[in-house]
Amino acid sequence: MDVLDTAELHDGYRAACAANELNRMARQHQRYRPFFVKDSAAQTISVIAGSIPLLDEVDIVILDPTADNGYPHTRPGIVCLPAIANLTETNLETTLIHESIHIHQRDNHDIWRIALQKEGWTELRLASVPVAFRERCRINPDTMATPFWAWQGVHVPLPLFSQSPRLSDVVIKWMDLRNGAVYSEVPPSFTKRYGSPSQPEHPYELLAVEFAAAGIRSTDMLEQKLRFL
Repeated sequence: MDVLDTAELHDGYRAACAANELNRMARQHQRYRPFFVKDSAAQTISVIAGSIPLLDEVDIVILDPTADNGYPHTRPGIVCLPAIANLTETNLETTLIHESIHIHQRDNHDIWRIALQKEGWTELRLASVPVAFRERCRINPDTMATPFWAWQGVHVPLPLFSQSPRLSDVVIKWMDLRNGAVYSEVPPSFTKRYGSPSQPEHPYELLAVEFAAAGIRSTDMLEQKLRFL
């Protein structure tokens, strides 16, 4: 808990969720606390993490399987893994690489901002998105420091809770900065670049998925890839 408490002092993630009605309701009855696993499982995680240089000096905390709906995520200096029983070794490796990329994003925002600008993304101020929409967005600890970006300067993906406030019940809508309208249709230029990705809500997620699939696991590999976007 000390590690989680320290992370909370830096990112305020749990406090932000508690302060937002929909995010609070979506996490009710979930136990956000450490969870003990068998030594064999801990050893497997340690070996895989040791093969990912991006995770050097990063703590890995196993959380209760209910925490954040079982979704792996990061906090400052921490990879959080709920529900590891559902992961094969291959999936665990991909997951740890994905989360290690989020750690790099968190610690190197300027590098990512420059790379994403070349990619076609513009970071937005919070005020660019109306409060009514901001309050309905699912909070993602991996992206909460810079939650809103516009694709090609116009199209802003919003991870909005739908009918019921559940973490798994979110739809991606697209806000047009030119007129403030929100659409379900994905911008054709986005589809041309990214296809139909599993996590289209944020450029950090898009590239974490893409780079993890490519097996990018070291700082040198990652920063070289970013230079040539």
